[in-house]
Amino acid sequence: MVTNNSGMRLVFILLFILHTVGLAWGQGQGNVWHFGKRIGLDFSSGEPVEITDSEMVTYEGCASSSDCEGNLLFYTNGGGRLPGYGNPGMIWNRNNEVMYDMQGTKGGSCGSGQSSIILKKPGGNNSYYLFSMEETQFNVD
Repeated sequence: MVTNNSGMRLVFILLFILHTVGLAWGQGQGNVWHFGKRIGLDFSSGEPVEITDSEMVTYEGCASSSDCEGNLLFYTNGGGRLPGYGNPGMIWNRNNEVMYDMQGTKGGSCGSGQSSIILKKPGGNNSYYLFSMEETQFNVD
């Protein structure tokens, strides 16, 4: 008796693909975006829903981070300028409260296309790194 294993391989491949896609659907770290002038988008439902309670004002770069269930953790404009010279750099928590004020001396520029990026610390449960770009045009002598 000869058996055809190609059918079993196809079933295995389809189950693997469905399992992998199912795992990807459950990851919501990028579901909530804050940007612009106190607005954002929430993709948790599968469709974009407008967020109108953001505290951030930025004209270009910004970053947001959510947990794997899609719950917002924090967001930032990545940096900024000294008070009186533009938007100061801030990090806000999920309740739109300031977690950290960069006071214009830390962070990069909120005026760059990609002012910051947030990465989860490898092996860390609740630790994140926030990298920002230095603003050179503002500090030119």
